[in-house]
Amino acid sequence: MATVTIETYRQVLYGALCALALAAMTSVAYAAGGESPRSITYPPTPNAPAQQSEAAARSKTGGCLTCHEETDQISMHENPGVILGCTDCHGGDTSARKPAGSKPGDAAYRAVLDQSHVQPRFPKYWQYPKSATPPRSYTMLNLESPEFIRFINPSDYRVAREACGACHLPEILAAERSLMSTAAMFWGGRRTTTGSCPSNAICSAHRNSPSKGRTALGPSHGAIPSRSGPSWRPRRT
Repeated sequence: MATVTIETYRQVLYGALCALALAAMTSVAYAAGGESPRSITYPPTPNAPAQQSEAAARSKTGGCLTCHEETDQISMHENPGVILGCTDCHGGDTSARKPAGSKPGDAAYRAVLDQSHVQPRFPKYWQYPKSATPPRSYTMLNLESPEFIRFINPSDYRVAREACGACHLPEILAAERSLMSTAAMFWGGRRTTTGSCPSNAICSAHRNSPSKGRTALGPSHGAIPSRSGPSWRPRRT
């Protein structure tokens, strides 16, 4: 029975990583549909505060309510002690106001919409200014700006620290290390069934920002243990 050497394992791993990179580039090109990203300079958006006055929160909401008139409540938080404005979580420009008498389709209405909403880098893909999210949008979100991701979904792991971390940072950190984020069970399970690695899922990778990935190590949160040589054998069918 042949022994799997470290060098062989490295070659197999390198080949798999190259295949994954090629698949990722192909999926990105397919998802973008040939659309080139727009170059946009976004104004800085402060992190959502843990506390503020009601007057401060209203100043971040007034412009939004000139168009978004019908809503169950100003914030998703039912607790009245949580005081937040629209732009605290989503960003955008709340100084924009809908012109009196304007309606969707009017040039004046569209100009205010463009000013108040955070613009996507790929407007054709997102069918801007429609608000419905296209199907299978995860790949495109990896190419979008953090500002746009925060605008459409402040709870996205890529921007949750900025939008929700003032109060919920422990929950966010736990979620970032959970299996639902890292998918360690997919990588570890595959290596186990093929006999190429021990049964414990040593590490995995996930995205916590559009610009870079993060490596999530095992329970010890230390370096991946080195091995002088594999003690396992490939399974035969």
